[in-house]
Amino acid sequence: MIQEIVGKVDANSIDMSSLSASAVVNEIFNSTLQEIVREVNIPIESLSDPILIGIARNTTSAGRPSSEYYVK
Repeated sequence: MIQEIVGKVDANSIDMSSLSASAVVNEIFNSTLQEIVREVNIPIESLSDPILIGIARNTTSAGRPSSEYYVK
């Protein structure tokens, strides 16, 4: 089964070379804020920009990376 990225976009149809680094970073940080909004129900306008604290390897989940942020 192919995973979908952002709605109905097939992951195989994404041209990785056409993605800008800044757009990818913005997507990562925005998805962090969206997760806070969904889980805690705080309006996104009330949240500060996320500050990356660090990236860790999750050894209990096949070694996948996990990022941690500070948000006020």
